[in-house]
Amino acid sequence: MPVSPRREKTRAGGAERGRAHAPPLSLRGRSDGGFCFFMPVICLLLMMLLFLLLLLLLLLLLLLFFFFLLL
Repeated sequence: MPVSPRREKTRAGGAERGRAHAPPLSLRGRSDGGFCFFMPVICLLLMMLLFLLLLLLLLLLLLLFFFFLLL
């Protein structure tokens, strides 16, 4: 089986050619900081919801405490 001495390099297609000159992923809108840096508004809303649920639970515990204290 003869082997050719040099192989010609195939040219890259449109997608590969565009990707070769693209900036790295961290500069293309994605962040390495995790979910809160990637979607700050959704993260803030989730944190506010969790905080409100915690306050509601605390209020419920206080009401139960005073209810059983007054019985």
